[in-house]
Amino acid sequence: MERTREGKQRLAPLLHGLRRKSLFYKTLGMLLLLSVITVIFFGVYINRLVVQSQRERIDALNLAQLQSIGDNMDTRLQTMAAAIEQSLWSSDFVSLMVNPYQADSDAAYRVVDVLAGYVSGDQLVQEAFLYLSASGEVYSSDQASTDAEAFSGQEALAAYLALREEGRPSGEDTFWKVFDSGGQLYLAVDFCVPNFIGAILAQLDMERMYGQIQTENASWQIQVFDGEGHSLLGGGVDLSPQEREQLQDGKSGDWYCYTAPESGWLYRTNARQPGSSPSALSALGMALPFLLIYVLVSQLFSVYITRSVYQPINRLMQITAGHQGRIAGEGGPRSETDYLELAYEALQGENLDLQGKNEQYRQLMESVSRDVVEQLFRNILARREISREQVEKTLEGIGMSGLLTGRYLVLAGVLILPADRELTLVETNLYQRSVLGIVNGLGQREGNMFPFFMERGILAIIGSFPQDMSVLRVKSWARDLMAEVERQTQSLPYEILLGKGKVYNEILALADSYQEAVAEIRYRRYVAESAEADSLLDFGPRYYRERGRQIGEMAEKSSREEAEKAAEGLVREISEGEEPGACLPYYELLLEGMLEKLADCHVLDDEKKSEAFLQAPEELRRLTAVPEMSAYMDEFYRKAIREIQSMGKKSRYKYVKAAKEYIQEQYWDGNLSLNQVSEAIGISAPYLSGIFAESVKGGFSSYLNSIRVERAKTMLAASTESAAEIGFQCGFNSAQSFSRVFKKYTGFTPGQYREHQKREGKP
Repeated sequence: MERTREGKQRLAPLLHGLRRKSLFYKTLGMLLLLSVITVIFFGVYINRLVVQSQRERIDALNLAQLQSIGDNMDTRLQTMAAAIEQSLWSSDFVSLMVNPYQADSDAAYRVVDVLAGYVSGDQLVQEAFLYLSASGEVYSSDQASTDAEAFSGQEALAAYLALREEGRPSGEDTFWKVFDSGGQLYLAVDFCVPNFIGAILAQLDMERMYGQIQTENASWQIQVFDGEGHSLLGGGVDLSPQEREQLQDGKSGDWYCYTAPESGWLYRTNARQPGSSPSALSALGMALPFLLIYVLVSQLFSVYITRSVYQPINRLMQITAGHQGRIAGEGGPRSETDYLELAYEALQGENLDLQGKNEQYRQLMESVSRDVVEQLFRNILARREISREQVEKTLEGIGMSGLLTGRYLVLAGVLILPADRELTLVETNLYQRSVLGIVNGLGQREGNMFPFFMERGILAIIGSFPQDMSVLRVKSWARDLMAEVERQTQSLPYEILLGKGKVYNEILALADSYQEAVAEIRYRRYVAESAEADSLLDFGPRYYRERGRQIGEMAEKSSREEAEKAAEGLVREISEGEEPGACLPYYELLLEGMLEKLADCHVLDDEKKSEAFLQAPEELRRLTAVPEMSAYMDEFYRKAIREIQSMGKKSRYKYVKAAKEYIQEQYWDGNLSLNQVSEAIGISAPYLSGIFAESVKGGFSSYLNSIRVERAKTMLAASTESAAEIGFQCGFNSAQSFSRVFKKYTGFTPGQYREHQKREGKP
């Protein structure tokens, strides 16, 4: 403390000469000037920014409200179409459309009653009628039936038949659309299985529709146009083709516009309305408090920055105060820079020692990091529980975060050791070390390479490459490495058998690549030991044939989206991962497998479809560029999957029947679920749920509960066991659940039902 006080005393006269030229006052003055200039600029420009921000926010809110109005009307039309579509699938409508000449009067009466229900149950429907294409008859909501030519709405019907095929997706059983005829709007839902057999048309109340639109925002005058620019609602004038083309979703000139995705209607309202533009004075009034706060904060911040920056300088000047004689001899103190130079000279020796310590630390981290990475890769390849977050933290902790992104591939190898004698542990370890020495001696080449031995003596060589490196280049690297390792081990007393996995873009997918590499080794060993090795397929074609077979199964037993996504992934995997010359044979394998599946599903029984699909291999061979082949394969798969699922719809009753039989056998199982049933009959759960809901009213859960309730009714009437015990035997998980479900289906609790049966004298 005495020395510090002495240093301050010697420093005081030196600092006195620096006050006028001090860096502290210069820095503070420059920061204050900069803050003043910033405040002035901010004050001039803030009004414009705030006004613009308010205008954008107003536009965004108005557009969001217009979008909500359009989407709500789309939802309303979709709901109405869904209800009509459900009616078309009912037995009365189907029997009437398929064979109208043999329809009974009761079925016709029920159809008319349903049509009348649309009018009475929905305020937007003025009239509803069913058109039968087979007989040309029309059943309307206010009469039983009439010939289409004598029907009062024949103009609307003719207009619909002329427009029916516009925009209709191929392969769909039902399709709905809204059209304008004679100044009236109609919602039409047709039915094709696969040919057009009928449609329901509902005349919409345009005044009520527009009333609902205006109710959502009474302050706007909203105009509605169809896809051709014809005015539908709101009293607007038809748009010319040029005007319709210029109007884009969003703010287009003086209009807010939004095109509804389902109906294709254009909703438009004027953007220049009172209150839609912000006031400049109001914007400035909003910004003024923030401006004043900024002035105060900027001044305080300037002082704080200056003091913070100057504090280490002041400290260094105190440390070097003992050198005042040297500075005075050079003409006296000029600035703080002189003292900083002295501080640098004093600390230079200490910095050299610190650099030496840092170098030792770096070398230690390098030696440890490789062991950590190898252990991390072992955990990934062994599929031990490890998350992406844990991998990121580990690699970032050892300074190797660059491995988190890129392309990854695994080579696997096994040593074929001499069979004439059993090797000792030392000899086996020696052979393994020699292989690692050979691999490490080949150098890194491109990317990073990590060779190590897994359990059971399997060599794993992990390759990590930059993201911009092509898959073909990675595979070329793998082939060259495998050839070089096998060449250098030819003269050794053992052989090495190598296999490679696929290339992935995710580090955790290394486990998949490793399993593929090990599978290829097993296959190569099997081929080498087989007497028919020359006739066996290579591993690559066998792999793609198996993948193609799996996609064929998905097309039959899963949703269309799942099957198409898997097919696109397989086609892309071949186009990006194989040599251009090797793509065609693999694509031909996929075509062959899918044609077999089409034949199994009886799609090729149709002569027209058979000719279109069987020409696919010839059409594929005409293409020369890989992108063209990939596009052709994508289109082929989409058509094939659609046809397989179309045939599946016609024969899906067998899956529903099998599911019902399984439920009737296993209803007593309280854990019975949709997944369990789907696994038992061999299809996916989402697919079973969809076809069950179409075939059975209420879907899977409703059917299961009905079976359990029917069984419970029989047992309640025939046995003296308690209601709770009967509920357990019928598969209910609690007495409360049993009572609730039983009452829902019968109107009685289990106890009330048993008493009722006794009073009725039923056994």
